[in-house]
Amino acid sequence: MAARQGSLGPGGAAELLVELWKQGRTGLLELDAGGVQRRFVLRDGELVYVTSSERREKLAIALVSRGLVSKDVMVECNRAGGDLRAALAEKGGLPASDHDSVLRQLISEAVSRVFPEQEGEFSLVDRESLDLPGILANNPMVPCFWRAARALEPDACRSLLGQDSAAVNRVGGDDLLTELADMSPADGFLLSRVDGLTSVAELLMQCPTGGDHALSLLAGWTCVGLVEPTGRAKLTLPKPAPGTARPKARPKPKPAIKKPAPAPLVEAEPEPEPVEAVTDGHPLPSESEDPLAAARELQDQLVEADHYQVLGIESDADDGTVRRAYYRLARGCHPDRFGKDLAGDDRHVVELLFAQVSDAFAVLSDPKQREEYDQRLEEGNVVEEEEGPQDPREIARDSYQKGRTLLNVGERERALVFFEHCVEMEQDNWEYRMSLARCLMADTRSRRKAESHLREAIRIDETKAESYYLLGLVYKSAGVKGKAVAEFRKGLSWDATHDGIRKELAEAGGGGGGADESGGGFLGSLFGRK
Repeated sequence: MAARQGSLGPGGAAELLVELWKQGRTGLLELDAGGVQRRFVLRDGELVYVTSSERREKLAIALVSRGLVSKDVMVECNRAGGDLRAALAEKGGLPASDHDSVLRQLISEAVSRVFPEQEGEFSLVDRESLDLPGILANNPMVPCFWRAARALEPDACRSLLGQDSAAVNRVGGDDLLTELADMSPADGFLLSRVDGLTSVAELLMQCPTGGDHALSLLAGWTCVGLVEPTGRAKLTLPKPAPGTARPKARPKPKPAIKKPAPAPLVEAEPEPEPVEAVTDGHPLPSESEDPLAAARELQDQLVEADHYQVLGIESDADDGTVRRAYYRLARGCHPDRFGKDLAGDDRHVVELLFAQVSDAFAVLSDPKQREEYDQRLEEGNVVEEEEGPQDPREIARDSYQKGRTLLNVGERERALVFFEHCVEMEQDNWEYRMSLARCLMADTRSRRKAESHLREAIRIDETKAESYYLLGLVYKSAGVKGKAVAEFRKGLSWDATHDGIRKELAEAGGGGGGADESGGGFLGSLFGRK
């Protein structure tokens, strides 16, 4: 059967492999990119086998180097031909599961290496079915593509996403999130901003962990079919040759449709109303005709609710259910959904609702915190705890925890208020000072305040190298190399193993000094010194 050939499109090899997966193609793909020739076997879009000119991507070498089979057995089985998996099981005692595990790893490594390639040629032969010896029965691609996309450089991510001005649509369901276990609350915050109207550039600015991290997330979500940028030129794949099966497109998640229960033969007595404050699947305020009124109603319901009730889930819900519930509510309850001009008591209501949702997720997504919370629930002392601490130190700790929760979901400005409050309540706490300084460092306009709090942190405990490290970064961002190097050296004198300090000094050549160290010049004008 003749192969249909083509060149890689704007999104490179990553786009090619993802598009074949989304179409559910079955066949053989030969890909020449980056000086390496690879042959992938596809079944329903999944990559189930790979051969490569790259030595480290050869299955036989991988099995021998891992000590799973001897070199003599491998040579004998290769000479015999046929099903290598079966031959190794018979002659080398290698379980099929071990063979498949190494093969999956090789495929994942090959995908990660070829994903960044922007130029290359490919040929594709479609098949109705595959019955080749040694291939995998199945190989879920979401985790594989997610890892490969997250490792891409910013330029490769932009090639996948297209123009920064393009809007990003949410196309995949929350069920995909369970396969992306390493997503943080801050990542979830960025996903909640994907609404079909917000552009790539706007999303990059809104990401609390930086633009490059946001590019990585958007590229990963695009590759696994969770989001889709608009207006980007896509790769045109050759259609299947006559006589082959049509591509088996991956179905998009469909919303569950509840069928009405059949009418009872005998009219039953009405069931009593549930006594719980909330039930599963809260209606989202943003989808209501009057979003603000819906937010007030939901917030009233949640006044005495525990964290499970806040997210609308059962107490035995698994981690995936917790995440899906949070991401859904974060999209529907975020203050920005109610308009940027929202102010006063109205804004306080929606911010309180969003903070309650974020706090519930922060606790329930952390195994240790969840275990402690469940214990308090069982003992019946959660409500008493939520009435609020009275001791100033407890108040400070409570503000600190709330600040961390808000920071984890990308609410830096709101977190800043809580960090400032806990420092006011307990001024000689090193941890509070450092958290406030880190928050201030994210805004170049707050460098002077950040410097002041870092100096106070050093006064509180001069032995902590991290204080000098952050202070050095403040000076570095201000363009004052001498002051930065001086602080890095002080920190290194307390902790010679501090990786961040060692890296900064290596980049600076271990040098420094000069006029900048006097405190005058640009730094003096920046921080108002004489």
